[in-house]
Amino acid sequence: MTARYFLFLFVFLLAVNVVVAFEVSEYEYFTDVNVHCEEYKGYVRFEIPGQYLDYSSPNSFMDVEHSIERNVERNYYVASKNWFVKEISGQSVSEVEKIFDGDYNSYLVLQSDQSVEFIFENPGLQRLDKVSIDIRDSSIKSIKVYDESGDELTFNQIVNNFHYELLFEDVINADKLRFVLEYDDVLKIKEVSFFSYQVGSESSFVYFYVDNKCNEKFRFYFGEYGEDNAGRGSRSLPVEFSISVDTFKNGDYNNDFDGDSVGNDDDNCLMVANGDQKDINYNQRGDACEDDDKDGTVNGLDNCVDVHNPGQLDGDGDGKGNECDDKDGRFLEENKFLVFMFAGIIALVFVVLSVVLMRKKD
Repeated sequence: MTARYFLFLFVFLLAVNVVVAFEVSEYEYFTDVNVHCEEYKGYVRFEIPGQYLDYSSPNSFMDVEHSIERNVERNYYVASKNWFVKEISGQSVSEVEKIFDGDYNSYLVLQSDQSVEFIFENPGLQRLDKVSIDIRDSSIKSIKVYDESGDELTFNQIVNNFHYELLFEDVINADKLRFVLEYDDVLKIKEVSFFSYQVGSESSFVYFYVDNKCNEKFRFYFGEYGEDNAGRGSRSLPVEFSISVDTFKNGDYNNDFDGDSVGNDDDNCLMVANGDQKDINYNQRGDACEDDDKDGTVNGLDNCVDVHNPGQLDGDGDGKGNECDDKDGRFLEENKFLVFMFAGIIALVFVVLSVVLMRKKD
């Protein structure tokens, strides 16, 4: 019976701690989700609101088990196809094709002229952000690229051994480009490739458990602050239900947690009032939130800032911890008249005793 009682008490206190940890005012947004089902126990999902993705390290809270599957943006280059060269003076068609055949084991050999010009064409207008030129056992002195109008294009050049990359400063839409390459003695071109820059991302989702609570409203709180009780990753979805999702600004959100007139997003000490925002070591953390004496209590709340006192004991309740309070006999200090009265009584007793002893001698 006793064991059951303590187990119940432990679970109750744990539940209270969870409830206390959650503060509605710490979340800037919330999303209301309605699941349109008749009877169901399992996970459902909805797409993460755009506001959530704007935070660098968001936190979220739900009354039910939930999990975040966040897919980040992927930026990458995609090969642009169908570029070709009709001819290069003094070279056969089969030799010219070696520089755009996708075979890095074949290459075009140029020599003597120390300069080569070739024009790449494409059947359709293509976006271009990068061109790469791979060579073998040789080097390129200079590269110039011109558009169909004869204007020279600007680019940043990156060279890694025999690999040259031309990163255009401006996006190019073209179906014809002229290249002029200068070299010493011999140039062996293995491949010329064209690329466009793509920005892509997969949708991100919130999964939460519906314990046969169909057609009820579930609320998803989120923001930069507050406790986070979300899991991570996707969950199995045996069936997809129709859902209604609406995201709102939280009217209960407190944009100044510590009430020091400095908004949360600009406050260098979020939970301790420090209107002066002092930061003596310029580490972006306010002095009030530092813990100089390493006792687990930040300076702004420490009753003995420079002395290690984890217990924060303050016997006389004067706001100054015992470890750095140099007052002696705190009760007597707060009642000084008793000190003088007690000293007077002792002095009077001493005088009386002295007089009595002197009379006895006589």
